Amino acid sequence: MPTTFTWKRGLAEGTVIVLSVFVALAADALWDGRQASGLESQVLAEVAEEVAANQAELQFNVEFITALLDRTDRFLRSRSAVLATLPEDSVQPMLEGLSRPQTFDPQTSAASLLSQTALLSADGIGVRARVSEFFARVSDADEEKEWFNQTSRDLQDHLATYAARAAEDGRGTVNEMAARLGASVLGELRMDEQLVRLVIQRGAAGEIYLRNLATLTALLESLSAQLGEK
Repeated sequence: MPTTFTWKRGLAEGTVIVLSVFVALAADALWDGRQASGLESQVLAEVAEEVAANQAELQFNVEFITALLDRTDRFLRSRSAVLATLPEDSVQPMLEGLSRPQTFDPQTSAASLLSQTALLSADGIGVRARVSEFFARVSDADEEKEWFNQTSRDLQDHLATYAARAAEDGRGTVNEMAARLGASVLGELRMDEQLVRLVIQRGAAGEIYLRNLATLTALLESLSAQLGEK
């Protein structure tokens, strides 16, 4: 009898211990799952904010570059004599269209955090895949972006020769020269064949870069809608 009793008691105690271990593991798994779910929700919320910020920045870039190209197109289509008759308030915007570059540089901190998050739901994995696609397209656009930047720098370098000449005459930078001389400076620039070639090159680069930005805009809109469903 004592031997039987001891065996039964040992079995019961062993069963209790095993069950306790399973319960503890289940509780830990539940806690870890809740923590992972909370972390995912936080990361996705930060990604949503970053997407909204990138959308606003991208829209600004598209509008700015579009206006810039419109101004340079007007510059190319106008004869120097016509440019010289423009009202003074038209000179500064057109000159800025010749001299100011603008490109899109997305925010990446939340997206980087998402890529490092190991435990994700199926929805979270889907968002991460779309974010990766967006940044792959950003990388694909680097060549066109650099071409646009380079043609803008070439144009600025050429305009700097006018700035130096203006400074020698006590008229300051190119923009200040425009403010002081009015539309006559545009007429002079329009007769500069090298500058015109640079403007045409920058315009071609800008049009191609805008097509890349349109693709990025569509991807961000899709990603924003996907995050809105969470």
